[in-house]
Amino acid sequence: MKKIILFVLLGFLLLSIACGSSGSLPSSSITQDIEISSKKGEKLPSIGALLITGEVVNNSTTVTYKYVKIRAYVYDSDGNEIGTEYSYLSSDQLAPGATSTFSIYVDCNVSKADKYKVIIVDD
Repeated sequence: MKKIILFVLLGFLLLSIACGSSGSLPSSSITQDIEISSKKGEKLPSIGALLITGEVVNNSTTVTYKYVKIRAYVYDSDGNEIGTEYSYLSSDQLAPGATSTFSIYVDCNVSKADKYKVIIVDD
């Protein structure tokens, strides 16, 4: 009798673990929900940096994100990476539907800077 009860309890435990991990959590991620809505790069030769500013929007209807990290990459005309840096949004929290701005100074040889890319970091 004890073996049957133990077997039934073990079955319920395994069933609850399987059901709990089968998608009951929201299927959103920071890289899917947060969109870079605008960005602008400005060469600052006096300090040897490219200043990248922009705005992001949280397209999620349910998730508030905290301490969102933005990474910028700068490339020369041959596509070689010549600088990278990261920063955080100006707001500590980004509520559903909200927007926030960012500024990133990327140290690089600005005379060779040709393109840049900005991404949301999911860490």
